Amino acid sequence: MNIDWFTFAAQIFNFLVLVVLLRWLLYEPIIRAMEEREEKIANRLEEANRKREEAENRKSEYEQKTQEFDEQHEQRLNESRQEAEKQRRQLLDEAKQAVDAKRDEWNETLDREREDLVAEIRREAAHVGFRAARQTLSQLADTELEQRICEAFAERIEKLDKQQHDEISQQLDDGNTNCSVASQFDLSDECKERLRQAVNGTFEIDGDIRFEKSDELICGLELEIGGYSIGWNANGFLQDMERRLNEKMKL
Repeated sequence: MNIDWFTFAAQIFNFLVLVVLLRWLLYEPIIRAMEEREEKIANRLEEANRKREEAENRKSEYEQKTQEFDEQHEQRLNESRQEAEKQRRQLLDEAKQAVDAKRDEWNETLDREREDLVAEIRREAAHVGFRAARQTLSQLADTELEQRICEAFAERIEKLDKQQHDEISQQLDDGNTNCSVASQFDLSDECKERLRQAVNGTFEIDGDIRFEKSDELICGLELEIGGYSIGWNANGFLQDMERRLNEKMKL
């Protein structure tokens, strides 16, 4: 078998040219297309992974925010409940204090009204007692009692303390010589004379003494001389006792 080396070489050359052409025209575009496709797939996978991670991150963030919101909501509910309970207790305390204050005020008012009523009853009873005493003393007054009072009053004039005696004497020296004696009933001549002796002997005056009647005096006498008043009577004593009793009732 004869081999045509030229033909063989030409076929080899053609084969090599074909391989080069196939590689340049077919394989490389296919490989490049495959590489580009792989790159696109890889990019898509990477993008998908990135989006998946973002989705997972967003999911985690959403779940975290949801949990935080739930916690904040629960916390706010608890705070609202506590604040409501606090306000409820405060309102109850204020209402209780207001009721207690009002009750104390009512009790104080009742106590004050009761004390005022008792004091008024006591004052009225005292007034009735003093009026009865005045009427009784006025009815008991007679000539003998007036005579004794007259003698006791004359002795009181004669035994005046030095200061009061000097003050009255000074007024008499200055010209104020008016002199009068007041009594509830008309005095006897004997009683009048005894009083003249006491006044003239004590103050050394010669002027006349006026004798007057006064319904305000009970079992007593009152001397007006030199602008001064000297006297004692049961009505004045009762008035002083009544005044002291009223003062004690006000305490």
